[in-house]
Amino acid sequence: MKLTKIEIKNFRLLTNVVLDIDNNMTLIVGKNNSGKTSFMNFLSLINENKIISFNDYPIIYRKELYNGIYSYLKSEITFEDMKKVIKTSSMTFYVNYKEDVSSDNFGFLSNFIIDIDDNVTDAIIGVKYEFNVSEDNFKNEFNFNLDDKDVAINKIKNILHDMYGSFLKLVVLAINPIDETDFLVKELKDFNNLFKIYRISAERTMGESDTQDNKYSPFSSLLTKLFEEDIDNAFPEMKEQIKELQNYVIDKNGDAENKINESLSSILKSAVKFGYPNEERIELKAHSNIQLENQIKKNTDLSYLDNESDEILPNGYNGLGYKNLLKIEFELAAFAREISNYSNSVISILFIEEPESHMHPQIQQRFIQYINDYIQDLSYKKIQVIITTHSSHISSEIDFDKIRYASRKNNFVIYKNLDNFVKSDGENLDFIKKYLTLTKCDMFFADKIILVEGSSEKLLIPDMIEKCENKKLFKNSKIPLIYQYYTILEVGGAYAHKFFKFVDFLEIPTLIITDIDSVKGIDTNNGRKYIKSLVSEGETTSNATIKSWIKEQNIIPEEELISIDKLLKLPDENKTKKFRHIEFQVSENKYCGRSFEESIKNANIDYYGIKTEKDLIFDSENGKKTDFAIDLLMMEKFNVPKYIENGLIWLNNIDVNLIGDLNE
Repeated sequence: MKLTKIEIKNFRLLTNVVLDIDNNMTLIVGKNNSGKTSFMNFLSLINENKIISFNDYPIIYRKELYNGIYSYLKSEITFEDMKKVIKTSSMTFYVNYKEDVSSDNFGFLSNFIIDIDDNVTDAIIGVKYEFNVSEDNFKNEFNFNLDDKDVAINKIKNILHDMYGSFLKLVVLAINPIDETDFLVKELKDFNNLFKIYRISAERTMGESDTQDNKYSPFSSLLTKLFEEDIDNAFPEMKEQIKELQNYVIDKNGDAENKINESLSSILKSAVKFGYPNEERIELKAHSNIQLENQIKKNTDLSYLDNESDEILPNGYNGLGYKNLLKIEFELAAFAREISNYSNSVISILFIEEPESHMHPQIQQRFIQYINDYIQDLSYKKIQVIITTHSSHISSEIDFDKIRYASRKNNFVIYKNLDNFVKSDGENLDFIKKYLTLTKCDMFFADKIILVEGSSEKLLIPDMIEKCENKKLFKNSKIPLIYQYYTILEVGGAYAHKFFKFVDFLEIPTLIITDIDSVKGIDTNNGRKYIKSLVSEGETTSNATIKSWIKEQNIIPEEELISIDKLLKLPDENKTKKFRHIEFQVSENKYCGRSFEESIKNANIDYYGIKTEKDLIFDSENGKKTDFAIDLLMMEKFNVPKYIENGLIWLNNIDVNLIGDLNE
């Protein structure tokens, strides 16, 4: 049996989210505050039967809730109508047991199979925080004057922040997949028996100080297990060594306690000279409860031996990345021991949150390979791993169809299954997969993307953004582009269009900066041939990205030539399609360059001594584009080409968090 998907509703930004679960490993990627950690937190609350707070209630629905409660208190609607306004926080788990259908025993899953159709091989388990308070008790909490609505709403807010969790009850349901209105109430223990969830959190105590007085050992939890677990089952391969350690600690613990008690009693009798009843049968004794194992657990830590000098260095002197990796490996070992005690009738889920903390890129890549190998080694158990990450290095090591992109909208989040894109755009898929592997998937973690043709643009665009900021061009946004989280990807003029469908799928605002690449036709013995030309002499463009854009937008009939004149006059509305915008050279200072370098020369005609259009020509074969870009970077002042200014202003102004509709 396997978990196939989880639906989350009405928890923080996760108002209506579907997370498709891969059979083996699922990777959730996305920028900060995109609901990756919230998903794990919600599951932990359910698993531990903890009450959610009003801080977990979706912001997008709060105004409706306040007004609903106010209307009820004013007797404008009934209590039942008011309850309909409350958005229930819930998780729904979809389990497929097709591979186990021949078995007569579904184990703990049998508690959740309530349909009678033999052809159905899915089970649905619902868990929700249900509103569960009587009308009288609820109304008693809101006993205040309602004449001033604004004042009353503020009081409702305050009471909800204090009392919201007490109005709720955690309910577990077995839902009929044929008719989801048909369900049976189950116990939380039924849920916890079926799902064995192990979480390796990003908040790990790593002992970051390099001083000698670290208060906590990051390995104390592991040592605790050595003294408290069922050794025969939990550590079968090490049980003899562990029992030997335990017996030694017990013996020494008893010897130490007796010796300490004798010494303390003697000291006390000598110190207490008066004020104690002088009776032969009453004697002062000291009793200490010495637990040597507690001292071991509390004060044991790893050290590092330099083999050449035979010197020992404390744990705090080792890099945080290596310590983090070691800690995760210890946690994985604990997980392996835990699931070894479970039958195959449970669903084992391993959550790893942001494992890349403090790791350099090579360790991150090695880690994800290690996890894959680790799962293979535990092939005797069915384990599904879910990892959240901000690491482009980890993302680039995972198969495309296992990635889920957390896309942040205005006050809500959706999870996009890249497997759906894999199935929908096979034409460009191989190129995109190879490209993202090479560029480390930076686009998954950016608010905005800039696609450029070559290294010159990639070098100069950040400086151009700064110059636009200095010219006060970024006026229509709270945070100017220079401070926004954008990434610049070098994709070449012949390949940018291959990303059109992908950025549309991810819904990340994307600026495409490309060259007009003017060409003119000449007649040859083999027919008409197009060669590079000045823009003023150009008939059409050789740029594949521009051609693809014009064709996709149906701006110019397909049978017509895409003339340079029409491109130069193309209105701004034809350069934008929802999440993406294209810019190429435009006329300024009487001329128009055909390439990035030529447009820079044209924007700085005095510096480059431009007298005629031919002076703009940049010989890309003999000229060195990178040297040209670096020389320009050394200049304190230069003019940014107009078409790049236009594109950067568009990118600055588009508000990434206001794109999207919750009801789409």
